[in-house]
Amino acid sequence: MPALPVSPDDVTRFASLLRARGLDPGDGGRVISFSPGVTVFARLDIALPEWNSRVVLRDNYSAFDATRFIRPEGVPYFPLSSDAWIQRNVEAPRAPIQVFTQVWASVFNEFVLSYMDWPYSHVGTTGHHSYWPRFRARAALGWRPLIAGPPRNAGGFGGGGGFGKRRGASRICNRLPTLLCNRADVELFRYNATGVRGTFGQWRFSNLDALANGDAVGYSLTKDFGSADAPVRGAQPAPYISDEWRVADRLSLTLGLRVDALTFFIVSLPTTPLWIRSSAPTSDYPKSTAMVAAVGFTWEPFADLPHACS
Repeated sequence: MPALPVSPDDVTRFASLLRARGLDPGDGGRVISFSPGVTVFARLDIALPEWNSRVVLRDNYSAFDATRFIRPEGVPYFPLSSDAWIQRNVEAPRAPIQVFTQVWASVFNEFVLSYMDWPYSHVGTTGHHSYWPRFRARAALGWRPLIAGPPRNAGGFGGGGGFGKRRGASRICNRLPTLLCNRADVELFRYNATGVRGTFGQWRFSNLDALANGDAVGYSLTKDFGSADAPVRGAQPAPYISDEWRVADRLSLTLGLRVDALTFFIVSLPTTPLWIRSSAPTSDYPKSTAMVAAVGFTWEPFADLPHACS
């Protein structure tokens, strides 16, 4: 086992100084990582013979929690176990509805309506220390900083002290394969990142004696001025039409037209102050653009050759 980059006595003193102030810094021992998860699938088929149709209802739920903590060799700091955090990812619910209808003897229409809330990613801490700042103090041995408290991406937001990202999308699709393959998709989406990292701040101390005396060298704090969790809303329609020609016995050519257009419902947001140089306003959204494509071919050079094995 490699030697600790800091003295165990410094770790003990650092933790005891924070505990004396009613905090829970953890310790310098190992952190056990857990990754529990659950996945549920469901499907229901409903026959509607009077309408020459069949309805398919699907749903699936997937979620897992993963403990994140790292104390790698060679880094210029030593985190205590309170630096561990939990990442929760949830894919649910996704409830597509498919309607298959026999329009003519050999023509089937497929209609799809779905909503997908995926993924919901939440960052939270492993204990109640998410409600207090992050502490950083240099140790005596090697002058490596000791760190305790919630990590930067989880401290001080919401009831769980976390930072989350969420994306929701509604999709409408209709496919009618006739002489020409016709398909139309429309996706309505919403994406937002909730919360601000580090809203409870971080204290920095030059050494453990300074921490004991409450003599800090710095304190940093992140503040939300009202637009940190502004959602992004938009739509992406994608109509498609194609046809296939048999050019030769082994070559087929597919020509078609597909148009993808990305449109944002929110044109701009109020610009917040940034202390960096930028050649473009930070509130501008990309302009709506359309992409056109659809050329393909199928070539079977060895169609007449016998298979090596059967």
